[in-house]
Amino acid sequence: MDDGSALIGASPALARVTHAGERRVLTLGPLRLAYLESEVAGSEGPVLELLLPPGVRDWPKVAFERTQLTYFVVSGEVVFSSGARTVLAGAETSISVPPGLRHALGNEAASEAHVLLLARPGGLHRYFEALAGLRARSRGWPPDPPDPLEAIERAFGVLREQG
Repeated sequence: MDDGSALIGASPALARVTHAGERRVLTLGPLRLAYLESEVAGSEGPVLELLLPPGVRDWPKVAFERTQLTYFVVSGEVVFSSGARTVLAGAETSISVPPGLRHALGNEAASEAHVLLLARPGGLHRYFEALAGLRARSRGWPPDPPDPLEAIERAFGVLREQG
């Protein structure tokens, strides 16, 4: 029986139960990113949930120098591109991206795509928080001058495709 507690189990092993509305949601242009703010002690970091609306295809290719990424498509279709190669990934498809590989995700389908993103080591949500904050403060995107964006990218080891 649920007593409403957020943590269950015997100490020190606790499981976190998340209810609707307990996630932090960031908006980055058309992309929505959600995650649970508080992490369970000893975890690598939150699982990020990406919601890509139809027609998202103008994202620049980025590489995360220190982060191994795994995308898992829950529903919809995602276009994954790296270099000259493009792959269409449907539901129940996973894509593993090693540190340093420039890549982009898009959604050319008529419906929203729902993707889970696991990042190792954890902490990638902090990059997206900083990016969302900068985007909210900027009159245009990318910001002009680009110095604040470049500072965020340096701090989190992000390499963005120029152009």
